[in-house]
Amino acid sequence: MAKKKTTEKKKEVMDTMSFLHHPHDKYAKIVLQVREIALQIIEYALDPADFECIDLDSLRLSNTTFIDEYLRESFADICYEGTTKSDEPCTINILIENKSDKPDKSEESNLEQLNRYISNKWVEDRKQGRNLALTIPILLYHGSAELKKDTPATLFPKASQNLLRYVPSFDYVILDISHLKDSEIEAIKFIDLRNIFLAFKYGRNEKYLAEHWKKVIIFAAQTAKNSTLNIIIKATFLYMVHISQTVSKKSKNIENELEPDEKGSLLPFIPEFLVDSFKKGMEKGEKRGEKRGMEKLLRAYIAKNPMLSDQQIADSFDIEVAFVQRLRKKVK
Repeated sequence: MAKKKTTEKKKEVMDTMSFLHHPHDKYAKIVLQVREIALQIIEYALDPADFECIDLDSLRLSNTTFIDEYLRESFADICYEGTTKSDEPCTINILIENKSDKPDKSEESNLEQLNRYISNKWVEDRKQGRNLALTIPILLYHGSAELKKDTPATLFPKASQNLLRYVPSFDYVILDISHLKDSEIEAIKFIDLRNIFLAFKYGRNEKYLAEHWKKVIIFAAQTAKNSTLNIIIKATFLYMVHISQTVSKKSKNIENELEPDEKGSLLPFIPEFLVDSFKKGMEKGEKRGEKRGMEKLLRAYIAKNPMLSDQQIADSFDIEVAFVQRLRKKVK
């Protein structure tokens, strides 16, 4: 039986503290929930003829998706629902799935997961009395090993060719970002997508970032002026700080690292704190028995980030919720 899963509300996208846990998934989710960026990815991924069939104005981020227990952990998806441009529009469901690792032999293949998702979506469509949605799957992949499409032959390598026609088969798109050439990324017409792809490809490559870190986190001036896209600048910076030692070190003296024209594209949109540094300070203070100093730092953190809940702060710093609640009262 398919179960309903509600996607995160938009305000949760601003929870930058979540980069402490599963940063790759969190960054992908933030990126994909920004409609302008999602449309750029869809256009880049699909063949022009397929893209032209879609009514872009109709595409909206889906509030709910339907998965079963097998996909609860393995399939953190983002869906955009809309229609085609035809005289009798067809309902479409564009599924964009973030993948940072290639499934091993003991795990379900991508084709199996996608097949399960599509089947569950159809079941829900029937239950709700809707027309069946045509699903277009896009895998946003940035793992180290090359990812190839599954086929009936790869699932059943010992079966005869005649029997493979009985195996469910459909097409899907793989965006293998890690294996795109730099020249291909530089040729992308969407400026913001270049930075995002570079972040996915080189986020863990300290050698590359030692020389090119600014190419990843400095966005175009027009992006900084677009209030909708400000979140992408902030999210990319925080993502890189948490996964890259190079960017983390640079960030500690960020104002002196940037040229005057670069500051306007970054500084207004990044937080005044760095979580890693703060956590190290807390640990050092704990060892020295400086409880008062720790509490002072945490109170200052709470004051600067009133949008974060007590539970979010407690989870991020591995402390009790009650302790956070006591400190919050002192801040008010």
